[in-house]
Amino acid sequence: MNWPVVRGSTATARTTITAWAAETPRSSGRPSTRLFKVNFMDREKEVFDDIEGLILADARKTYSEKVIDHFMKPRNLGALENPDGFNAMSGICGDTIGIYVGLDDGRIMRISFVTNGCGPTIACSSALTCMANGLEIQEAMKITGKDLMEYLGGLPVEHTHCAELAVNTLRSALAKVL
Repeated sequence: MNWPVVRGSTATARTTITAWAAETPRSSGRPSTRLFKVNFMDREKEVFDDIEGLILADARKTYSEKVIDHFMKPRNLGALENPDGFNAMSGICGDTIGIYVGLDDGRIMRISFVTNGCGPTIACSSALTCMANGLEIQEAMKITGKDLMEYLGGLPVEHTHCAELAVNTLRSALAKVL
């Protein structure tokens, strides 16, 4: 079977396939049952990967690799089942973070977060859960926004409030279980 070779836009591909299907001989006067496959996903993935690469190159001018890593692959994301403590807070920018904690003998043994926030808010929430996991409540309450920013390798001044929001949300979740 000779599949059409399609290069260019999706519209070009549709036109090429339609023309090819129209030229395909039909048997018994019925519509063609010949199957054809054109993989648009490969090309779309290439375009997506190119755009993602450009965005990440630009982000590296502003953010540390650790911030980018926590944004791209957030740790402990999602609601925690049967938490011992939970609190949600909204920041001045409108981002909201919810932090869930599960305790065992006064130590944080399970922790997770949810957010509707920007990349730095996601990174701060993710990193904070990594920092606090395994700590005693009183130790976790001592984590500051500055500690979190240092852990992440810094944040632009316009996103320092993301670290403060994450830390304050953790503290308020822990205060509910004291």
